[in-house]
Amino acid sequence: MRNSFEMEIEIVQDRENPLLERREVEFRVSHPNAPTPRRVEVLDVLSKKLGVDPNLIVIRKISTLHGRTYSSGLAHVYRRLETLLSIEPKYLLERGKPKEKKEGQTSGTQKEKPSK
Repeated sequence: MRNSFEMEIEIVQDRENPLLERREVEFRVSHPNAPTPRRVEVLDVLSKKLGVDPNLIVIRKISTLHGRTYSSGLAHVYRRLETLLSIEPKYLLERGKPKEKKEGQTSGTQKEKPSK
């Protein structure tokens, strides 16, 4: 598990997209002396900052230039869950969820290869 650290989010641009019933939020995450934060961590802080249910936010991207102490990102904030599910691709929805351990596996173990 990762050590917790202070992370600040600055909203760079917040655009309304009435056609798709969402807000498109560009943000910058400051993370001095720490690696690029995970999507789940950013989602939690971003939802609190925007005052929105985290289930209505999809983080499209987070990118960090080598050696920088901040990351830039883009998030879509929807008004309704039905709209989010009909527009956003499934892989992005899965990417934003915390990883769960599969039954019978612990972290660091690999599947056994079949014998020949």
